[in-house]
Amino acid sequence: MQLDNKNAEDIQKEIYAAIASGANIDELKAAIKAKGLHPEGYYFTTEVERNRVMDEPIHTSNDVSPMRIIWLVISIIILIVKIVRCNST
Repeated sequence: MQLDNKNAEDIQKEIYAAIASGANIDELKAAIKAKGLHPEGYYFTTEVERNRVMDEPIHTSNDVSPMRIIWLVISIIILIVKIVRCNST
């Protein structure tokens, strides 16, 4: 893998090509590190796999569904009504 005088985009394209041809990922990382670059800045997968992952929608673990919002609003309204009734007696 030739890394001299190449920008990050060209290096990434070479990584994609090397992995597609069956190169060892650990050897690629070592080669990049030997040239004084940081391997953490590159994707060590095929281009197709990277694009598939990047195109997937992102869902956080605590997504709030519309039904949960409705139940929350109803619960708050009931709580307010109970507080008002308790304070008015």
